[in-house]
Amino acid sequence: EQSDQFRQQFEDMQDEARPDYEDKNSTPKVLLVCSATLIAAFLVLNVITFPDEKKKKKKNVADKKTVYKGVANIGGDWVLKGVDGQPVTNEDFRGKYTIYYFGFTMCPDICPVSLGKLAKALNVIDAQAKKKDYEVAPIFVSVDPDRDTGEGIRDYLKMFSDKIVGVTGEANDDPTFREMLKKYKIYAVKIPTTLNAKSAEKLLESENKPTDKNDYSMDHATFMYLMDRDGKFLGHLGSNLSEDELAKTVNDHIAEDLQNELEEQIQAATKKANL
Repeated sequence: EQSDQFRQQFEDMQDEARPDYEDKNSTPKVLLVCSATLIAAFLVLNVITFPDEKKKKKKNVADKKTVYKGVANIGGDWVLKGVDGQPVTNEDFRGKYTIYYFGFTMCPDICPVSLGKLAKALNVIDAQAKKKDYEVAPIFVSVDPDRDTGEGIRDYLKMFSDKIVGVTGEANDDPTFREMLKKYKIYAVKIPTTLNAKSAEKLLESENKPTDKNDYSMDHATFMYLMDRDGKFLGHLGSNLSEDELAKTVNDHIAEDLQNELEEQIQAATKKANL
């Protein structure tokens, strides 16, 4: 009898210790509460936490912009002739900022428009140059020396500005002149003005030399370049710029170059002082 009593007491103790979730009636309630808790946690993470993390990731990507640095391979040494027939070289302009324009005096539209804008922009450019104590030399390079004589170039440039220096080569197909154009990434090709099947055939046979000496125009690159005081490329000046935009672009490039020079001088002086 005592053993039966002990067995009964032990079973009663197990019943009291058994957890509520073993009650089949309480199980759905527990699962429902657990599910609701998981859903709430998911919403909190996705609505509140994850968007912030995504924004941070996007910001980090935006902050890590790719910056390309380098100097365009444009420019180099050259020897041409001035309007007086005397040799002119790039060394004659060392210590000055230079603006190069390539064209020809018989150009019907693009060249005169570009030179007109340059002439007007020079007034603003020179005003800043005097304040900052540096010089800017505009250079007109005729890509058609076969027709553009020194006197012709001089008279042509007088219509725009007496500040523009005129130079050209000995001839259109002169190797030295072609090499200079190549260094400045300029193409210049003779195109017959009365082009037809026969003249086109002759043009090809004569290697771009029209039979009539003056029966041609020039297809050429209409680039304007800004070079620094050592003759290194600073920037391309687009033909779409107005005279005000042209002046601002030149002045901004030069101001940045002067600032870079100043920083380099400070760094060099600091390095020397620390030795």
